[in-house]
Amino acid sequence: MILVDFGIVCECANVFASRLQHGDGVVGLELGGAIERAFGGRERGIGHSGGSRGAGINGGPEHATSDHGYHYPTRRRVSMTHPAVIAHRGYAGIAPENTVEAATRAAAHDETAMIEIDVQPAACGTPVVVHDERLEGSRDGRPLTDATGLVRETPLEELRETHVLGTDATVPTLADFLAAVPETVGVNVELKNPGTAGLRVGESLSPAECDRRRQVWQPFVERVVADCESFGGDLLFSSFCEGAIAALRAVADYPVAPLVRDHLEAGLDIARRYDCEAIHPPRNAIAGTHLAETAYAGLSAGDPAIDVLEVAHSEGRAVNVWTATNWVQFDALAAAGVDGIVVDYPGLAGGPSDR
Repeated sequence: MILVDFGIVCECANVFASRLQHGDGVVGLELGGAIERAFGGRERGIGHSGGSRGAGINGGPEHATSDHGYHYPTRRRVSMTHPAVIAHRGYAGIAPENTVEAATRAAAHDETAMIEIDVQPAACGTPVVVHDERLEGSRDGRPLTDATGLVRETPLEELRETHVLGTDATVPTLADFLAAVPETVGVNVELKNPGTAGLRVGESLSPAECDRRRQVWQPFVERVVADCESFGGDLLFSSFCEGAIAALRAVADYPVAPLVRDHLEAGLDIARRYDCEAIHPPRNAIAGTHLAETAYAGLSAGDPAIDVLEVAHSEGRAVNVWTATNWVQFDALAAAGVDGIVVDYPGLAGGPSDR
């Protein structure tokens, strides 16, 4: 027997009817929101007083503290039913990515351990939250924003009036984004671009080149860290660029993780060089899962030559994997023993009876 939630059916029917009426074939955000509403995600918000997130979700790890210390994404998982849930750009599958609206909606889900965001500078150097280098990117055929041009060349005033994915939500500053996140939810700040072209992405650099790249990144990283100082929740920094990680280590004492694509050994080298608390590989880098049989993020199909999960755990680092788009992927990664999973949708961590 197949059980169907009537609320979901009605919500989805309303979405399709609306998009057909308006001649818009892009239904991703609306459909995701319909599913979220039908399942009735628990509203928690800033005023939640349910105690430590680390101790309150799935039993929590033994090292969870009584403050805002939800530490799963930056330490090895201990006695957990599920890995930490990290909301990709604020659950990009159901909300306009990297916006204050996405932050508040993601924080309202009790399962959310962290919200992953991307930062780069406006023309004046102020850190803003947006993923693409250019404002005219697209998502499933829909323009990322209603503006054009390089983010780093766009005045802050214009960016703050730039709408994301056809919604009323605008590109926020990092400070404004963090102000919307309660301290019970952590934030994974990906250092995307320091305001320059010619990034050295995914490379393990020579000492001399790394020092040059650190100097390029450091002024922007200092601005980012300054904006983060007033945030009361957990912070985890990450980047595909070794120069960014070197700059973060020179500026502040926050947990940091190299983001990894196809060069797994380079990512592990960087993690060792800076004694990183975590490492962030793509989902198909986890050996022994069906996900490894699919090409993704520059990795070809087939078990990777390096078991990054085993190696990182043997060295005491957490492994947070990106990006799961459905519960089948989430379950496979959870079964493999990863510490955190970056996801596009809430609800993927529930057991079969919860879905």
